[in-house]
Amino acid sequence: WKNDYSNSIPATLKTDSLFQRGYIIPTLDFQRGILCIHKLLYSGVNVMVVGDFSTGKYQIAKKALNQLTSSSDLFVSFTLPFNRKTVDSSVFQNSVDQRLVSMSRNLRKPPGNKSLILSISDLSTPINDTSNEFEDTPLVLEKLRLLLDKKMWYAQYRNAYEKINVGNVQYCCTQESSSYYKLKTRLTRHFNLVFTESWNSEKISTVLSVITESYMQQTNHRLKSASKLYVNFVTDIIERCRILFVPSPNRPHYRFGFYEAMKITDGIFRISSRSLKYSSSPQKARLAMHECMRVFEDRMMLQNDVVKFRNILGSTIIDHFGADLGINKTDNVSEGNLQTKFWPIEIYEKCELRQKPVLFTDLVGTDGYIEISRLGRAQEVLSECSKKVCDEAVMNGDPVSDIIPFTFTVNHFLRCARILSRSREHIIMTGNPSTGKHTVLQLVAQVYRFKYEEIDIDKLKFNQSWLSTLKSNLLKAANGERLLLVFRCNDKYDGVFDDLYCVVKGNNLKSLFDEKTIASIQEKFREAAISANTNGDLLDGKMLTESLTDDDVFNYFEKMANKNIKVALTTNGTK
Repeated sequence: WKNDYSNSIPATLKTDSLFQRGYIIPTLDFQRGILCIHKLLYSGVNVMVVGDFSTGKYQIAKKALNQLTSSSDLFVSFTLPFNRKTVDSSVFQNSVDQRLVSMSRNLRKPPGNKSLILSISDLSTPINDTSNEFEDTPLVLEKLRLLLDKKMWYAQYRNAYEKINVGNVQYCCTQESSSYYKLKTRLTRHFNLVFTESWNSEKISTVLSVITESYMQQTNHRLKSASKLYVNFVTDIIERCRILFVPSPNRPHYRFGFYEAMKITDGIFRISSRSLKYSSSPQKARLAMHECMRVFEDRMMLQNDVVKFRNILGSTIIDHFGADLGINKTDNVSEGNLQTKFWPIEIYEKCELRQKPVLFTDLVGTDGYIEISRLGRAQEVLSECSKKVCDEAVMNGDPVSDIIPFTFTVNHFLRCARILSRSREHIIMTGNPSTGKHTVLQLVAQVYRFKYEEIDIDKLKFNQSWLSTLKSNLLKAANGERLLLVFRCNDKYDGVFDDLYCVVKGNNLKSLFDEKTIASIQEKFREAAISANTNGDLLDGKMLTESLTDDDVFNYFEKMANKNIKVALTTNGTK
């Protein structure tokens, strides 16, 4: 992989930002997975892709299916995500049955004598999500096993159930490795397994080095000489956090890998070259500290975890920046305390944390992403936004909020702004009632010219108005309207979160719409998709030479909706 890509940078990374979510890293493991799945499906067998989180299972299966259906007229694929709506056995059967035609009274097959490949994501969902409301969800796995084993199911005909044979249907599933053991052997024995390997530190370092080297060839960045130092630092901090912070039922989001490494690296090399003109070693260290705090520390909900993380970050800074800061690696590092904000004392003094807040933003001045030496500059931006928000409230006849720019308000404001400035990034804000969560989000929406849309799930979850509200906002976003959807959620709403997951994941919006609405979307956006294809905007600079299919048009709709919509969840943390 390194030899093939060391002298060029992929088209998707030729932007102002080094990091692009959804970018595919064509490693040897990734290409091998695609090839294995392609050959297995072509030979007529079923495939299950098994691996840890963020190892590319879904993308590997998707690429393999796209190659198979585009290179051969013998196959057609259909994606069926397993969620709380589709895991009901009758819904599952109806979804598959719609893609089949009756050859006789007791025989169903795909049209055109083709093979239908059913793509299912997260096969263990019916087991993991079983509740009182959905007690029969595991029945869908039994129905699937019957299809795999006997090539048949039972369907109701008049007042009786009849045996229906189902032919030319194959299955390509993805499964997270920790939940794989929950599936019964009677089901998994019908699949050929393709494993995706986790990214170790060596693999992360290799890929990060190649991407940053390629990126530096395109720019004249002042950090060019320090790029190797920062890559080694990022790889080291990822590995240390993996060891100390492991996922648990109370902290399932403690998962750190290449995705987090790319976010940190992007933030570091996003810094304005002009702001580094007279930069010192403490500023370069603070830059690395800030990006790690935004990616790691902002996830941590317990102060004890924050203390542990700051000690780890401090020791990593000493290992990589200690010589420039005048700190000897062999010296014993003093643990932090409340006075040093839990930073090791040596780091607190040498990095000048007493005088300067560890904050970087692109909202102040015109130099781009720079360090804030004093919070007063950010308070001016916040005050200007609050004035506009209050003016809009007066015009709309809404209550006017009294916004006081405390230090923590400015901190939250800048941190939310950093997230919204990135593509396909979303926010969860948790805190006690009336602590200013929604006010901060209103201010950030004003900065980036997003329309603020607040949705109270408590009032809408018991009827379909929740889903209709979400769909209408997706259509607005696809038409070019920039939206920040803010959801109040102080309870557990599994069905709602399944729909919301499709939005934040961004690659399965079809499951939210019925067939009639999908056809309407394809008709409405076809002309815009053709125009985007002509301009090379449909496939990241590439142009389809053939006429656009319905799937191509819907993919354009999906892309525009993802581009213009941001999601924020606010909760008081009780549930």
